[in-house]
Amino acid sequence: MTDTLPAVDFDHNSPEFAQDVRGEWRRLRQSCPVAWSRHHGGFWVLTRYEDVVRAALDDAVFSSARHPADSGVSAITIPQKPGNLQPPIEMDPPESTRIRRFMNGLFTRSATEETLVPLMREVIDYCIDQVCERGTCDLVEDVAGAASSLFTLVWLGLPTDDWRRFAKLQHDATAYAQHTAEFQAAVADYTWQFEIISRTIAARRAEPRDDVVSYFLAQTVNGEPVDEDLVAKMTGLLIAGGVHTMTSLAGQSLAYLDDRPELRERLRTDDALLEQAVEEFLRYFSPVPGLARTIMADVQVGGHTLRAGDRCLLGWGSANHDPDAFDDPARIDLERRPNRHIAFGIGSHRCVGAHIGRRGPALMIRRVLERLGDFRIDTAAARLNPVQGLNSGWAALPCRFTPSMRVGAALPTR
Repeated sequence: MTDTLPAVDFDHNSPEFAQDVRGEWRRLRQSCPVAWSRHHGGFWVLTRYEDVVRAALDDAVFSSARHPADSGVSAITIPQKPGNLQPPIEMDPPESTRIRRFMNGLFTRSATEETLVPLMREVIDYCIDQVCERGTCDLVEDVAGAASSLFTLVWLGLPTDDWRRFAKLQHDATAYAQHTAEFQAAVADYTWQFEIISRTIAARRAEPRDDVVSYFLAQTVNGEPVDEDLVAKMTGLLIAGGVHTMTSLAGQSLAYLDDRPELRERLRTDDALLEQAVEEFLRYFSPVPGLARTIMADVQVGGHTLRAGDRCLLGWGSANHDPDAFDDPARIDLERRPNRHIAFGIGSHRCVGAHIGRRGPALMIRRVLERLGDFRIDTAAARLNPVQGLNSGWAALPCRFTPSMRVGAALPTR
């Protein structure tokens, strides 16, 4: 880094950031909107909506790929963490586009409404059935996290017996700093996850089913069948995306509704308002606060020169609170229109699962309000994720509610 910009003391993985995510973004955006941080080997931070969007749309300069390709560490996180390549989000066009082309078929609006939404509803009711009679639960572990994990595994075609281990792996890999025992255990467990995925791929190769792994195995890229290593890596990506992002948004939304009984009743009965509310929750809470890029050529941003080889963090969470893009961004406005948030990213790497990323949390909120409607969170026992830079949200939201009857939902299979 050769720019003369003074370094700032900004670390999105720090306890200070975790305790005041929106405040930390605001202070940086106001004081130094294009900033250089010396943490984690040094990286640029883009905080303004206009700058973040411009960078996300420029794949040639702001690369999502690993450099070098065999580095063994992620291209899209700061700090970089070890793990298998995650196609297509760790690729640049045209390679990423070829893979996204057949992944898109899984997430069309019609596929979401006809297949994924009914499956998600069954799973949510199954999870609520496990706790509704006892009058207490953890809204993260027992409902949002459980439903996100089980839905993802059933949909993909993976075994559900060890769903808690899958969920813990995804949570701990993003919610803890790299020097912690929790993070190290999660990284070690990736070997176990890869083995489960590989065994499932072999089984589906021999006997296809109506699941995502079978779908992947039936696809081609450049006229050639998709190889099993690529199928395994894409499956791992969908586990990560499906488990922690929906858990994050649903958990933060339910925490917001804790002491707002009138709003709960409105959202329980008004589909249109619930749809708008989810858009505003996406903007305000931004489940993925930021992702990284590698600068491929010198570029000017905000009067500063970002040099080829520099690392850069695109602050989705900051951009979604930029007052130049949103009126009164610090206020949750459930009727905000327009709402051009970029919680799902923008450009060639915009989240391929955005439809279910909206509908899944909306269903979780609706069913909790319908079945556990008078829940009250034990705020003294609630716990935030210790690291909020990769996955914002709550680690625990224990609550009490009036016990209710089961609806008899069974865990679906594919």
